[in-house]
Amino acid sequence: DITLDHLQARAAGGGNGEGNLVTACRSCNCARQDTVLHRWITDAAHRARIRAQARKSIARHLVLARDLIATGTYA
Repeated sequence: DITLDHLQARAAGGGNGEGNLVTACRSCNCARQDTVLHRWITDAAHRARIRAQARKSIARHLVLARDLIATGTYA
């Protein structure tokens, strides 16, 4: 499952602009919750998960991400 994740959490004042949203697998998004990104990625297990996901092509998810942003229906 692909979700949109806020780089800066909405709880911390992050907005819904394209510059603050990235695609993320649901498990990463849920695991991170509202933890500040630079603190979350310091864990070796999380870095490994990010590397593994980054190797996958996200091209098929770009259309979905744009649609979610346009409609305002995102995680």
